[in-house]
Amino acid sequence: MFLRIFYKYNWYTPLLFLLGGLLLWRNAFLNTDAVMAFTGEHNGPLFDLALYFFRNHPLTAVIFSFAAAMFQVFFITHLSSSKVMKNRHSAIAGLILLLLISSRPFMTAVQPGHFSGVFLLLAINKILDIYEDKDIIPQIFHAGLHISLAGLFYYPAWAFFFLLIFSLFIYYVVSARALMAAVTGFLMPLFFLFTILWVTDQLDTALGSFARYQQTWMSPDLPLSLYNRVYIYVLAFLSIISLFSLRLLYMPSKAIRTRQRMKTLSIAIIIALLSYLMAGKHLPVNHSLLVLPLAVSLAVLFEGTGKKTFAEILFLLLAAVLVAGNIMP
Repeated sequence: MFLRIFYKYNWYTPLLFLLGGLLLWRNAFLNTDAVMAFTGEHNGPLFDLALYFFRNHPLTAVIFSFAAAMFQVFFITHLSSSKVMKNRHSAIAGLILLLLISSRPFMTAVQPGHFSGVFLLLAINKILDIYEDKDIIPQIFHAGLHISLAGLFYYPAWAFFFLLIFSLFIYYVVSARALMAAVTGFLMPLFFLFTILWVTDQLDTALGSFARYQQTWMSPDLPLSLYNRVYIYVLAFLSIISLFSLRLLYMPSKAIRTRQRMKTLSIAIIIALLSYLMAGKHLPVNHSLLVLPLAVSLAVLFEGTGKKTFAEILFLLLAAVLVAGNIMP
């Protein structure tokens, strides 16, 4: 069956991912001006800076966005198979992320979530390394650094800083030194950005942009067509199922490292859901944050299901809904 092809990462798996991505992103490449209409302003200072270039070169913008999305697909495959999944050669997480990250027209648009997601994955990778490294301070510092950079592309990504702090308690490594490393890593990009903006006399403009973004908090602006409602319900249902599956499938595990990482993944889903409160009119963009931990947790669910036929049917139903969303307006 289809899902079984991705139970093992083969030499042709990257080719399947690339071909699938191109197929799902075909409208973005063929109608570059149309997808740019989904791109809003005041998302984050680094993305707003790139937006001036993107609006004049829409095809290049789509290529960059597609490359960022595919990087996430390949990287999450490596991350999940090496640090989360029992099957060390599984490509299921990458397959699910590819479907989720291409599931609606606004998901294949040029949006800050794709660039922010790259740094969030790098941060999550560092967070998962905290448990097994003897010298954890560099991992904590770099995790905070990557989360800060992710937020500079899309502000709500900064919510994942709480994931870093909670992970210190989960791994029982919390200390004044560890907290200082997290805060220092998080503040470093902000310090350099603040200095550059101050020297170039653009600080007031940047602060004004952030203030305008804050005004949209708690004010979701997503056209509630029939399928958009269905899509939101599907994401909510998958999030709930994923949290229960992590609890039921892995929490009784005897391996402490497995239990701690599953707790971290559960908190990542909760933080991603809470970040919607900061999304405001950029609600569709926020889906790019949720799909990262959701893809891994769903892969855990499919892998942990004892009956492979049931997992195959469940996956095909999920794939049908997501592919239909890619086609429907």
